[in-house]
Amino acid sequence: MKRLLRIGSSLFIFTFLPVIAFMLLAVIFDDPNISTTYCLMYPMQFVWAVLKVVFATGANIKQKRADTENSVLSGIILGTLVGGLAFGICAIFIDEYIGFMKMSTELAAYKPFAIYSCLILFVQLIFSFILEKLFFEGKEKKANFHSLIFNIINFVVLIVTSLITKNQIIIVCVTLAVTFGYVIWLVVHEFKKFRYKKLKFDCNIFANMKYVSNTLCSYLFLFATYLFGFSNAFQAGTEFIIALNFICLVTDSQWDCQVAVSTAAQIDISTGNFNFKRSLKDSLLFTLVNVATSLVMFFSLYNLYEVDLSIGLSLLAFHIGDFFSCAAIFILETFVQLEHSATINTVNMFCQKTLRTILSIFLPTAYCTVIGQIVTSFTTLAVLLIICFSVFKLTKEGLFVRRKKEEVPLQAPPPSE
Repeated sequence: MKRLLRIGSSLFIFTFLPVIAFMLLAVIFDDPNISTTYCLMYPMQFVWAVLKVVFATGANIKQKRADTENSVLSGIILGTLVGGLAFGICAIFIDEYIGFMKMSTELAAYKPFAIYSCLILFVQLIFSFILEKLFFEGKEKKANFHSLIFNIINFVVLIVTSLITKNQIIIVCVTLAVTFGYVIWLVVHEFKKFRYKKLKFDCNIFANMKYVSNTLCSYLFLFATYLFGFSNAFQAGTEFIIALNFICLVTDSQWDCQVAVSTAAQIDISTGNFNFKRSLKDSLLFTLVNVATSLVMFFSLYNLYEVDLSIGLSLLAFHIGDFFSCAAIFILETFVQLEHSATINTVNMFCQKTLRTILSIFLPTAYCTVIGQIVTSFTTLAVLLIICFSVFKLTKEGLFVRRKKEEVPLQAPPPSE
């Protein structure tokens, strides 16, 4: 539980301060519409996640399990190049992106902040590569320290510059320059041992993907789900957009924290220290903390954003149900992926995310994305439980042990007459 809190606190800081920053920007500019630039980039957060799991998580697992030398550094170099291309294209064609998401009216006056929301994801991507490296080296405290410093710098520069000038271009350029400078320094500092060595490039993308294919599949479908699902939901009117954006603000940090469950399971399985009962207990306690913080944020701030209480509570209820189902899902899918069959796990993930995407796009209701979310969470959990307990048995100590094929008993001879 302590390690989950250490990893989770780093991930929480990583997204919580940006959430607070957007809330303060709404106050400084006296317009709550400015915070919708955060919600606007929700689909692109899954592009960020795809790049992270392939070039950071996959590379770190490969370096641990395949005993390679330069997978992590090679992954950071290639991931930075691919990320720069992806987020650079989005920033260049920001008008088309805003129009596709059907939010052009609300964001007409805040396009520079929309560009900032896109490019800060690229800066955070490079930073997340370093955090993942530190997590796999068991340096959670160091990761938490750098995460706190990075986010404080981003927060302070953004808010102070906004108080000094209302010129959005100046605000965005200064903030991006300072945060990017800090990240470049950190990358150089972490890999200074390579300064005098010849780097042998070692980044087999397909090998990296093998270890994280289930998560990769999930994030690709989530990108499609929110890209099309949000654009549909945004047509429900301003009242629903405000509530949806507010729920993203009060749950996004907690969802990022939940990734700590997967990270801890990946580390435990990779190092041979996995115990399902202990992991599940810690995950449920950790989930309770995340749900509690979401509730506190919701009831503390919903008046400030003038959120319709019935819409807001309905959306929040779906997220809370999903939080608890994912407490087990993140552990089970990691175990199946690394210890049983990456193919079976990925096929299951593909089927579930296909269902979620279909529901999110075609359900004739503004709640399409959250309905798809909760339905597929419960079906995913059910399938994972069937897979695990048909192939493995759980010991009293909390360990999964592979079942042996039971011998078929010989048929008894017929009684003699």
